Amino acid sequence: MASPSHKIPILEWWEGFYDKVFIALNPFFRLPSTDEIPVSSVMLANGLSYISSKEAGTDNNCGVDYDDYAKAHGEMVSWSSVHQAVCPEEPFKKFALCTWISSCLGTRHDVPPELQGRIKEYCASQALFLPTDDMLSPVLEPKVGEFLRAAGVSSVDQYDEFRTEKERCDVELFTSAHPTNGVRCIHSPTTGLIMDWQFDGVEGIIGLSARALEAVSPEDYFEGFYADENTYSDWLNPRDFFPREA
Repeated sequence: MASPSHKIPILEWWEGFYDKVFIALNPFFRLPSTDEIPVSSVMLANGLSYISSKEAGTDNNCGVDYDDYAKAHGEMVSWSSVHQAVCPEEPFKKFALCTWISSCLGTRHDVPPELQGRIKEYCASQALFLPTDDMLSPVLEPKVGEFLRAAGVSSVDQYDEFRTEKERCDVELFTSAHPTNGVRCIHSPTTGLIMDWQFDGVEGIIGLSARALEAVSPEDYFEGFYADENTYSDWLNPRDFFPREA
């Protein structure tokens, strides 16, 4: 089991296995506060109380596990709504590139620091956490569970970070009642469905067979888009950013 290579388009990588590929974005999210959250870690946004997103990347002063808390209580916020609030005059892909690089806690010569700053300031003012990188966002796990159940899947093979080890798990584990366990790759060979979150990525790459597509439509569950013949796994990079084989 290997994640799609950045050297060839995703559709070519999975040709013969999956008929369509959907890029599902890990969402921005808010964490509503509860009585267990210290007042010092709480802020108001739109008249409601949330954990301040300034807590991200700092010492945990909230006394809760952020990932488990996000899975149980988190509120998803779309990329499109943040784009419209921050920089509607900019192409979505430019905004998305800045969001991706910021989520990985990085900078890059071709990523405008001014736009990164505007996104960061807006998120701080709205108690918004940036999209999770490296794995399925915990706040999105319950939606993944709904998606899998709609596809007729009751259990999946879950792969580790290196895609070398797998374990069978019940789809029930994706409900908000269960702790998160760092999901990076989910496979249902009988349905012809794979969901893969790559290192430093902020999206799930979903491969769907004709059988899976007959049962479920990913756009009904996730924000994102279908890959075309020119979509690589590092879809936000310019085509010439890496040497390509096709």
